[in-house]
Amino acid sequence: MSGESGLRAVVAGYAADPSAQVGASAAAGALSGAHINADLTTADSDAALAAAVVG
Repeated sequence: MSGESGLRAVVAGYAADPSAQVGASAAAGALSGAHINADLTTADSDAALAAAVVG
């Protein structure tokens, strides 16, 4: 038995130095957090405006 499954896979990334992807991952996480914060801020502002118009 050779231990091979016969399946081939294509893997994205730089497997020789996984730490090379840390900066890009951190930046993507920060950007996601900024978008979530913007969405929550917009929702809070919309709710406050709706309450001010009604009240």
